[in-house]
Amino acid sequence: GELNNANCEIVRTFTITEPTQLQVTAANAQGDVTLGCTPKVTAAQLLSATGGTKPYTFAIYKGNVTITTIALNATATNTSFVFTQTGNYTIGVTDANGCKATTAQAYKIYEPKVLQLQPAGTSPSDNNFCSVTGNNGKVTLKVVAINGANTQPGAYNNAPYIFKHNGSVVTRTYQDTYTFANLGVATHTFEVIDKYGCTTSTVVRLNKPLTSSTG
Repeated sequence: GELNNANCEIVRTFTITEPTQLQVTAANAQGDVTLGCTPKVTAAQLLSATGGTKPYTFAIYKGNVTITTIALNATATNTSFVFTQTGNYTIGVTDANGCKATTAQAYKIYEPKVLQLQPAGTSPSDNNFCSVTGNNGKVTLKVVAINGANTQPGAYNNAPYIFKHNGSVVTRTYQDTYTFANLGVATHTFEVIDKYGCTTSTVVRLNKPLTSSTG
């Protein structure tokens, strides 16, 4: 009869905890947010989430368009993503409870700089275009990376560079100036490829020395 006594009560204590605030960030360890001229050399961006309740699902938006979603496993907190287009992006994350967070500012991916190969050096022997005998010609060229309206601001460079002569790799270097030596009388094609896979070339004609005759 005691079980039906309206004056009986059972007291239970519950503890309800709230997870820490869900946050999402995007970054590159070297600060490189430039799109490569070829996809395989484009720097990956690291997407990270903290707080909330795992597992996380990331979403990448460009304007109102969802570019992709990435679901992580139950223990992961970050993933890498390679962007294929320039522009402003928003990174979002959703946790296991349906809580959402987005990056506070647009995450911008920039276009690469435009490369040029320019003559360099002051020594006539380094840029001896007109008086070559045998294979003693030299051509010194400097890589110049031209900023554009949508290139990444700040101090960053395009090295390392691959220098090529007539289609063959000559050297890979972090220096932006290189002297091609042992060149004969001919038309020479010089090319450079930077770390983003961007390339430019120039053609130099080395001629026989002028001679004079008397008669």
